[in-house]
Amino acid sequence: MNNPSVMINLIGSDLNYDWLKLPLVHLHWYDKEVRPGRKVGHLNLTDSDTSHLTATLEALIPLLPPEYASGVMWAQSKFS
Repeated sequence: MNNPSVMINLIGSDLNYDWLKLPLVHLHWYDKEVRPGRKVGHLNLTDSDTSHLTATLEALIPLLPPEYASGVMWAQSKFS
């Protein structure tokens, strides 16, 4: 079975447990020291209903650093 998915790489971002309060979010944290430019983890979201993905991505925007907003909005546009 193939379902639409989104992966958000976490680059130089501190861990935010509020991500896990959202439906569909699966966190993979690498337990590395957070430094600028260093990949420290990623978020995976998958669901058969793209409206659920879009809603969860929208809820993630304020929980991520501001520089992630344009990438998240780009991902949302792919489900329209």
